[in-house]
Amino acid sequence: MKHPILLFTVLLFMACSKNPSRQADPASTQVITSAIVGNWSGGLTCEDCAYITYQLTLSSDQSFNDKTVYHSSTPNVVENSGSWSFDNDSTILLNKKDENFNRWRVRNDHLLLVDKNGQITEGQNELVKSMPGENLSFWQKKLDKGIIFVAMGNEPSWSLTFYDDDRLVVSHMNRTSELIVNNPEKYATENGWTYSDTNDTELKVMVEKTSCTDQMSGEQFPYQVEVQTNDMDMKGCGKFLTDYRLHDIWALEELDTLTRKDLPATRPYIEIHLDDNRLMGNGGCNLINGDIEVRGHEISISPLISTRRYCPDQSIEDLFLRNFSEKTFQYEIENGFLTLFQGDKKVMAFRKID
Repeated sequence: MKHPILLFTVLLFMACSKNPSRQADPASTQVITSAIVGNWSGGLTCEDCAYITYQLTLSSDQSFNDKTVYHSSTPNVVENSGSWSFDNDSTILLNKKDENFNRWRVRNDHLLLVDKNGQITEGQNELVKSMPGENLSFWQKKLDKGIIFVAMGNEPSWSLTFYDDDRLVVSHMNRTSELIVNNPEKYATENGWTYSDTNDTELKVMVEKTSCTDQMSGEQFPYQVEVQTNDMDMKGCGKFLTDYRLHDIWALEELDTLTRKDLPATRPYIEIHLDDNRLMGNGGCNLINGDIEVRGHEISISPLISTRRYCPDQSIEDLFLRNFSEKTFQYEIENGFLTLFQGDKKVMAFRKID
């Protein structure tokens, strides 16, 4: 989201107003509107179906379009359009005949479903904004060329590029040629790892998983990086490149030896949020959530947390969680399918469903 801090500040001001029932002033609503306009999506809790996928588009002219898909043995699709407005502080009201999913609370970079009394509903009922398009194609092209990690620094300017063929390239404005190292040695550290090459360059690259701010742009990165050679010591920030197409909702199509025809209508689905490295979804009966870490073409799943509902047949969910939770995979995305591998073995496949 482009303005999370600004949005939070405005919402805090509105919440602390002496008269909370009044409408927000035009200047405040203009700031919030610019932050929430766009495409939102998420998976919602369903009492009488497997699960719901919901898409919402908010336009700057305060019109909206939404699409609700009720997933069951016979999926049902409901679409609406109309106008939206602010209903008191930080709550969006969708003006439509269908009162389902018509009130949403703005909270940082999420929309939370609220009931007619303004209370946040229980369950996984939140929407996330589609990732902004700026720079996505730029980084995607680099990923397609085999680049999986980049780092950079200033004063003087330098950059580091790591490829999926274990090739490491360092560029520096004071050097006439790039420093290229093939198959550097890698050592795990307490909070990251170190690359080294002792042949001719005495190169050492230290990567630490600690928040880092670029001094020139102010952009936040998840890694601090230090590059040492026999005549230079450079510090900066870095990040893994990820395939932005992961940021979507995916329904299970294949699992181990099972294919789509072997899976029930209430099959598992996952919702991947690259903006905050979270995963949500449904194992087929129970809600699931956890953290993810994406490194180039590799994705690691944290131990997943799930609800404990009674399920008449939990065999598919148990099999799915055994093969998915707390695992690391290589992934491929092609023709609307997300396929997960471990080595040469295909473990499972998902289909994009929104």
